[in-house]
Amino acid sequence: MLHALVVVLLGVTAPFTLADTRVDLPRGRAVWLTGEWTSRSELWADASLAFRRKDRDLLVLDGGTHQPRLVYTYPDRAWSRTCGPAWSANGTACYVWLDVHEQLVAMDRDSGHRRSLTNIPTHSWNEKGDQHLDGGPVWRRNGIVDDSAAGLLLFVTREERNDQVAFWQKRSGRGGTSLMALDPEDGSTVALAAKGTLPEVTLSWELSLSRKRLFIVSNPAGKYRPGEPHDLDERRLDGHVEREFDEPAGTAGDLALSPDERWLLVERLYKVGKEIPAVQLDDYTRKDFDVLFEAEHGGFVLIDLDSGEVTDGPASGTEAAWASDNRRIAYVDGWDVNVYDRESQTTTQLIRGGPEERNWSWETWYEPTWSASGRRLALTTGGDGSMLLLDLDTREFMLVDIQATGKLWAPVPKLFGG
Repeated sequence: MLHALVVVLLGVTAPFTLADTRVDLPRGRAVWLTGEWTSRSELWADASLAFRRKDRDLLVLDGGTHQPRLVYTYPDRAWSRTCGPAWSANGTACYVWLDVHEQLVAMDRDSGHRRSLTNIPTHSWNEKGDQHLDGGPVWRRNGIVDDSAAGLLLFVTREERNDQVAFWQKRSGRGGTSLMALDPEDGSTVALAAKGTLPEVTLSWELSLSRKRLFIVSNPAGKYRPGEPHDLDERRLDGHVEREFDEPAGTAGDLALSPDERWLLVERLYKVGKEIPAVQLDDYTRKDFDVLFEAEHGGFVLIDLDSGEVTDGPASGTEAAWASDNRRIAYVDGWDVNVYDRESQTTTQLIRGGPEERNWSWETWYEPTWSASGRRLALTTGGDGSMLLLDLDTREFMLVDIQATGKLWAPVPKLFGG
């Protein structure tokens, strides 16, 4: 009774009951799914799932199987998590940034044939890793935007500044952010918003094709300092500012546009009202880092792009992801995973618990990924990691002992020539 009361006070509508289902994660950890769930040993037969293993090898879990198969092995020590994978508008091709060698590729959903679309110069191996030298894409959960009507792929790139490259690579005018349009047929690119029209330090972006608008969170100061104000703008595709939003309390972080492109979700980097150390980051003590840790992950707000009205969502949490119904939003709050209902403004707990040890806190869930139907959800734990797959209709789950990133559901039983 006491636990249920605490949950209600926290604003979560689903109280803990004795019927909750324990899920034993690898390496001695456990979480609980709220209510009664049934374990599966094989993926549902009508779906498949592509993902990376620790940001590197590309794997596929086919429908009706329990063992992922290898599709692509990254050469050398190169890796990239600059873009998440995305399906083409017609669903026949997967656009994914494989690594700094093949870069952005189109993979045929059925045959697995892949075709490189870009050729961006790279650094040689150095202390930063094998990185893109010019025009590296700015990370976004779904990577690129497929403008099928124009036959173009759109994404935001950032060129490294002179203080981030070797002395022989420096040149006048280096640095800046651009909105690029790429023709997937011949690989040609053009800047829709060239350097100088967008903020140099772009932290997060979203693009609405129906509105022909680019939404950007940027850091006007140019350097990272916890709690420092960020700018939140709506721009035309040529970079011209159309609307400036008030930054939500807690500092604007990642953006996520609803599937119908009406609602803009803005994550708050810090909890409202929590103390953030005022000293420079280089002067932080262990106590300062502890205080900062307690303040992180401040939930999100929703902006109605038609009216401009702002709705406060949960006051704590991160990794927010929209379902296809434009209503449900999955997000992570510590070792809990919740689903927020935009219409009723209520939160339902889906997963609770996890290790209590403080030094495991960074291993919590991340990257909740909905299937296109909004019926299934895939989540990953940090550290050595594992992946949990949920069917919210049948109340079934499957556990895969692999740290999966860049997860992408497909409504077909096999992918890439499986």
